[in-house]
Amino acid sequence: MLRPLLDANHAALADLVGHALGPAAPGGRAPEVTAVERLRGGSKKGVYRAHTADGRSAVVYVWDPAEDYWTHAVGRAGQADHDDQAGHDDQAGHDDRGEHTDHTAHADTGPFAHANSFRLFQAAHDRLSGLGVRVPRLLLADATTTRFPAPFAVVEDLRGGTLEDLLDTDPGRAGPVLDRLGAMIGAMHAAAPPYAGARCGKAAYIDAGPDTASPDGTGAGPDAAPSDGAGPADPPCEAHVLARALDDLAEAAARDPRVHADQDRLRALLNEHARAVRPRAGLSLIHGELGPDHVLVDDDGQPVLVDIEGLLYFDAEWEHVFLRLRFGEHYPRLARAAGVLDTLDEPRMRLYGLAMHLSLVAGPLRLLDGDFPDREFMLGIVEHNLHEALAYGRTPD
Repeated sequence: MLRPLLDANHAALADLVGHALGPAAPGGRAPEVTAVERLRGGSKKGVYRAHTADGRSAVVYVWDPAEDYWTHAVGRAGQADHDDQAGHDDQAGHDDRGEHTDHTAHADTGPFAHANSFRLFQAAHDRLSGLGVRVPRLLLADATTTRFPAPFAVVEDLRGGTLEDLLDTDPGRAGPVLDRLGAMIGAMHAAAPPYAGARCGKAAYIDAGPDTASPDGTGAGPDAAPSDGAGPADPPCEAHVLARALDDLAEAAARDPRVHADQDRLRALLNEHARAVRPRAGLSLIHGELGPDHVLVDDDGQPVLVDIEGLLYFDAEWEHVFLRLRFGEHYPRLARAAGVLDTLDEPRMRLYGLAMHLSLVAGPLRLLDGDFPDREFMLGIVEHNLHEALAYGRTPD
C-alpha cells in the first residue's frame, strides 16, 4: 500500500495551503487549515483537498514515487504510461470512472512516456493558459523540495463537479459546456508546435525548442539530425502507436488466453491498418486522455481541464478515438463544436481505435500487479476493452 507523504508532513502541507490562500481580508492572518483529505482516484500523484477555518479550501498536487501506483509497472516492465489512463489524478469526481488507462509505451520515453512530474504540469499549465484554455488557477508551486519533501502545486478548488456527472444528472445544462469544451479542443488542435519539423512528443519538451535536450528524449536535442517529421530517427505518430500496440498485444496475449487465441489475427489487423495510413505533415496539441471525468465545471459553466501533464503534440485522431469512446452519444456534438466532425483521417481512426482498446487491456492488468485499490473497476475496464478488441474487424453476425 502506498503511504502518502501527508502522513509525515501534515503540518508542512497545512502551512503551504495557508500561505497560498492568504488572509481573507487585507491585514489579516493566513487561514488555519482544519482538515486535509486525500481525494480518491489519483494513481500517479497525490491529490489532497485542504479546508480552512474561514470556510475556504484549496487542492494540493504532490509528485513523488510514494504517490505513484505506476512506479512498479514502469520499473518492472521498462515501460511508461501515456498519461495515467487508469484514472485521473485531479480534484473532482475522484472515482476515476474514465475508461482511459495507462496507454503504456516504451522505455525510450517518447510521446507516451510516463507523465508524472511537476515540470510537465507547469509547462502544460502555461501552454494551455496561453491559449485561453481554462485550467485550475495556480496559487502556489515549488519544485525545489525546500518547502515540502516533494514538488507540489496548490490550485483553486473547483467544487462544481465533473462534466461526466453533469451529463448524467442534467444533460440540458451540460450541452453548452460540451460546446465550450469543443471550442477549447478546436483551439488546441489549431496550436502547432513552435518550430518547423517538430516531432511528436510531450509539449513541455517540444515547446522548449529544437536545441533543448529533453529528459525523456522527445525534444530534438542539440545533436539531433535535421528532422522532417518522418525520418527513421524521428518516427511519425502512427509508428509510435503501432509499436506500442504490438507490445500491448503481446503482453495482453501472455496474460489472457482469449487474447492469445486471437493474437495472430489482431497483429495482422494492426499492420493492415498501419499500412493504410498515409504520411502527412503537421501536428496538433492534444490533452491525451480527455474524458468527461477530466473536465471540471466552474461556477460560470466553463469547462476546466485537469490531469494535464500528458499534454503533447500528436495526431488529433489519437485524441478523438478516446473522446468518441468516453463521450459516447455526446461525441458528435463535441466533435462538431471542435470543427472536426468530417475532417478526421479514417485510416488513422481505425488503427488508433484498435490500439486504444489493446492499451486498455494491457495497461490495467499491469497496474493490477501492484496494490491499486479499485481492482474491480480496473478489471471492468479490461473486460470491456478486451471484448471490443476481439470484435474489431469482425463482421457482426
